[in-house]
Amino acid sequence: MQRICTAIVLIVAVYACQSASRAANDCARWEQQIQTVQQQMRRSHTAAQGNRLRARLRDLRARIAHDCR
Repeated sequence: MQRICTAIVLIVAVYACQSASRAANDCARWEQQIQTVQQQMRRSHTAAQGNRLRARLRDLRARIAHDCR
């Protein structure tokens, strides 16, 4: 019974570490995507493109606010 409990604890710990690593990778990727969208917004674009870029920026900022901080 002791070994089973130890194995379960180790599995949960490994899963938690993988989730944290994945979340850190997602956060870094989203930050990079924000930089890309901001660069795109500095260029000239149509109103529809600007609206899509602003919507994407809002989405990325919301993801970071919810999942990364």
